[in-house]
Amino acid sequence: MILMVMAVASYLSWILTMQRIPQMVSRMIVEQSAGAATFLVVVNILMIILGMFLDAVSALTITTPVLLPAALALGVNPVLFGVMLAVNLSIGLLTPPVGLNLYVTAGIAKIGLVTISRAVIPFIKLIILILVFMIMFPGAFVF
Repeated sequence: MILMVMAVASYLSWILTMQRIPQMVSRMIVEQSAGAATFLVVVNILMIILGMFLDAVSALTITTPVLLPAALALGVNPVLFGVMLAVNLSIGLLTPPVGLNLYVTAGIAKIGLVTISRAVIPFIKLIILILVFMIMFPGAFVF
């Protein structure tokens, strides 16, 4: 199943690249964006939502070729951008409806999904706080 998802995501990524969709989207984002911080906020929200419904590898395979050129055009450090994508997807893996890590943890601990979902809320808040700091002070996170 995972290999099928990866295959479809890779194929979709290839089609997007061949049709030059990333360049068109990047140009549109740069023209419409009010700046790098606004772009990062929108990307964070998008990646959290995608993380709720897709696994991390598929979401990265689909979105990175589209979003990275826009991030570079806005002057966002590519290492910081990659870390932000990974952190956002980790939030998605901890949130229902498809939060894979929730199901794995609930199965291992032999507790209900609702119980584990409530237990991860403080951690999700902490991760979101770190993301806010990454947007506000990007230089502090890249060495």
